[in-house]
Amino acid sequence: MKLYKIIPRILLVCLFVQTAVAQQKSPLTRQYITPVKILWQDGDVRNSEQLLKPGIGQGDLANRNIVILNNTKGGKKASILLDFGKELHGGLEIVTGMWSGGNTPRTIRVRYGESASEAMSSIGEKGATNDHAIRDFKTLVPWLGKIQLGESGFRFVRIDLEDENAELQLKEVRAIYTFRDIPYLGSFNSSDERLNKIWQTGAYTVH
Repeated sequence: MKLYKIIPRILLVCLFVQTAVAQQKSPLTRQYITPVKILWQDGDVRNSEQLLKPGIGQGDLANRNIVILNNTKGGKKASILLDFGKELHGGLEIVTGMWSGGNTPRTIRVRYGESASEAMSSIGEKGATNDHAIRDFKTLVPWLGKIQLGESGFRFVRIDLEDENAELQLKEVRAIYTFRDIPYLGSFNSSDERLNKIWQTGAYTVH
C-alpha cells in the first residue's frame, strides 16, 4: 500500500483513540485512606498495627513491615476488623507480601460495613444484605502484588483468610475514597456544636 494512503488511516485511528480517551474522563476524585484503628482480630494475626501506617500502594521486595495472618489445621481462622474513621463511598486496595510455600494466590473473605456489627455479620444476619452493592464476598489476592476491590458505602472492613494451612502477608490495606471534589454549597454555624456536627454530617453525606 502506498504511503499517501496509509498516513490518513493512521491519523484517523489516532483521532479515534484521543476521542475515546476524552470520553472516558471521570469527574470523580480518588483518595487513599489508611485505617485509624484495629477494632478486633482473631486467630493467628501478627503485627496488625503496621496497617495503621500510611503506605505507597506498592509491594516491597525486602518484605518489611508485614502483617501476617496464619491458618493452621483445626485452629481459629485468622481475621481482622479495620476502622477507617469515617463513612465513605469507594473500594479497597490490598497490597500483599511474599509468603512461603510458593506464589499461589490466597483466598480471602471481605465484608464491608457502615457499622462494626454489619462488617462482622454474614448475609441474612442483622439485616445484612448484598443488595445494591456486594459487601460480603470471597476473592483471590496475589503473591507480592496489589488488588483493588469494591465498591460500597462503608467505614469498617473485616478480612478473613479462608485457606487452610496457609499464610497471608499484608503490607497495606487502604480504603479508596471516591467523591466529587467540588465546593460545598451553603454553610451552617450555631452556638451548639452538636448541631454544627449534625449539619456537617448531612452535608458530607449528600455532597
